[in-house]
Amino acid sequence: MNNFREWLSDNLRYILLLLAILAVALLAFFGIRFLRSRSSMASDAEQETTASIAEPSEMPETTPSAAPATAEERMLDADPSQEVVALINQYYDALSKQDVAALRNTLDFLSDDDAAKLTTSVPITYSDIKTYVKPGPDASSSIAYVYYHYLEEGTTQVLPGLSSMFLTKNASGSFVIKTEQLTAQEEAYLNEAGTDPDIQALIAQVQTEFDTARTASESAQQAGGEEASEGTEETAENTAGGTSRILQDCNVRAGAGYNYNSIGVIPAGTEVTIIGERGKGWTHIQGGGFDGYVGSTFLE
Repeated sequence: MNNFREWLSDNLRYILLLLAILAVALLAFFGIRFLRSRSSMASDAEQETTASIAEPSEMPETTPSAAPATAEERMLDADPSQEVVALINQYYDALSKQDVAALRNTLDFLSDDDAAKLTTSVPITYSDIKTYVKPGPDASSSIAYVYYHYLEEGTTQVLPGLSSMFLTKNASGSFVIKTEQLTAQEEAYLNEAGTDPDIQALIAQVQTEFDTARTASESAQQAGGEEASEGTEETAENTAGGTSRILQDCNVRAGAGYNYNSIGVIPAGTEVTIIGERGKGWTHIQGGGFDGYVGSTFLE
């Protein structure tokens, strides 16, 4: 025992050093395992998060871009909104009264020159106005087809008419009649809509009514031997059935007055057939691919 105590006393420092080294080794061993475990858990969590991000989520179905409307999708609406009906009625009321201020409220633009022409043109009274609409190429536009009867001052015959108008929304979100140049897309859409079967049927209906009214009037004039209205000056060249020549390029209009839309420009030198004079200073002609009205001063 004394020998053991003596050995222990001589080697105690070495034993303590060995125990300390062993403790450090154990701490290092378990510390490394602990750190590896934490690292593995963090790595697994990161992979799970990455997988969650990378996994494509269910995307909402995208709406395909709108295809051009077909004739079936452009069905004619015989019961348009009150806003459109009020706009069209205000427009034709302003035309009948030649009220420029009221007319400006219905249009996107009216030049001073056109306003002056309106106030000096033959007054026309519009009645029995019926508005039909088709959807426009976008949500802020519409196409109006307006059926009406009109009576020119100085005549007694009431005739049917049909006009098409491109409606667009102004800055305040209200519909107005577009008089500015249509874009290529708008013009193409308007032309295409005009070929739809329902519009062709409406055009044919109005044309039949117009022809019937004109035939009845001509028959009544022949039977009664009525003479032309007093004040109408006809030359030999401008007698109905005769021919004449256009003196300079001019607009051909759908009716006898500046308030009618221009249907094209007929060039100077074109030979035309005189159908007859209408109102004050307007002549109904056919020729050069046109059937419409020109100012009498443009005829030879």
